[in-house]
Amino acid sequence: MPSPIQGEEVEANPFYHGTLTNILGGAVWGYLQPYLYPAIPASPQPFHMLIRMLIGMGAGVLFSIGILALSLLPSWIFEVFERSVESRFLKDFLYSVCSIVTTTLILTALILSLLLLYGGRIPLPPANYITLHDYLYSLFNTEWSKLSLIPITGASLKFIGRQMKLVLTR
Repeated sequence: MPSPIQGEEVEANPFYHGTLTNILGGAVWGYLQPYLYPAIPASPQPFHMLIRMLIGMGAGVLFSIGILALSLLPSWIFEVFERSVESRFLKDFLYSVCSIVTTTLILTALILSLLLLYGGRIPLPPANYITLHDYLYSLFNTEWSKLSLIPITGASLKFIGRQMKLVLTR
């Protein structure tokens, strides 16, 4: 279907671009865990590295909940975005960042609703609980710079893959 802006078709699939970027970036993030968190012991054996990469890919999929929610917005928004941003790398990076931010906001809304439901303290067995202060403390102490490796490396790997495809098809 032609777009109402210039009469040409635009591929606007934020879920595909954001999820693939998060999965690729999550694999790299999982692989780099021993270097990012040296205090946590991690085996350098290939099987354990593969498991860490799969766990990182799972984290990328979980962070894609946000882009799934954003893809429910009207498609013309993404068509305008696709036309206004030239670089595919930048598009992939922004989709991934929006996905992570939106997922964090969704989780925050869920935590707040649970806190309201349980009167300010979410019970955990056997005698512990989580408060709003605990949740906000964990958000503020998250090492967002290390988590930012997911969109950066994911978009970079997609860019390298596209360039390799161009070279191989010529």
